[in-house]
Amino acid sequence: MFVSAHHATRPSEGAMQNYINHENIRRYQKLIAVSEGDPSRDEARHQTLLRLLDEEKAKDERPHDWPNV
Repeated sequence: MFVSAHHATRPSEGAMQNYINHENIRRYQKLIAVSEGDPSRDEARHQTLLRLLDEEKAKDERPHDWPNV
């Protein structure tokens, strides 16, 4: 069976994107935790962090019928 080079690189690209996504989630969670503990927090920044975290989590959700790559 012939596999093109393009298809051979796709899983590693997906793995890299998955890694970046998970690192972004961890980073936003840390920043939110710090922000929540700050009595003089910038509420607009805090809300932006919450929105960005939600967006990253949405990227992480895949339909159940997608293959694990």
